Amino acid sequence: MSWSQWVVGPNGLINADSQIENAGIYGHDGTVWAEEGMNCRPEEIQFITKMFIDPHYARENGFQVSGKRYLYIREDMESGAWNQSVIHGRTGLCPISIYKSAKAIVIGVGKADAITGKIAVTVCKIGDSLASFGL
Repeated sequence: MSWSQWVVGPNGLINADSQIENAGIYGHDGTVWAEEGMNCRPEEIQFITKMFIDPHYARENGFQVSGKRYLYIREDMESGAWNQSVIHGRTGLCPISIYKSAKAIVIGVGKADAITGKIAVTVCKIGDSLASFGL
């Protein structure tokens, strides 16, 4: 299966939940594995990766994805560690959920007025699947 199937396939980020408008999967170094409707720069993904280790700057100043600034809303840590974690944010009416696994960053951006929890569930489902493969 190609990486794009994880984003736009029948069970991918966008098709599994009609509330996700744009999505992508990236390596921690900013390498694009697959994306749809996004244009993330490597520096943005590298900042996001570091944000999971030390979120203080992002909590105060936000972060960027595809050139758009998002407010850092909160994080969910699994087992108290930053190895598999989720960060939630928002720009205007659009929520974003970002999942970090051992090697990947999974991003789902919701449509205007999307339910944040639904975005998070879909992003976490894909992220957990990748993590189960050691990615």
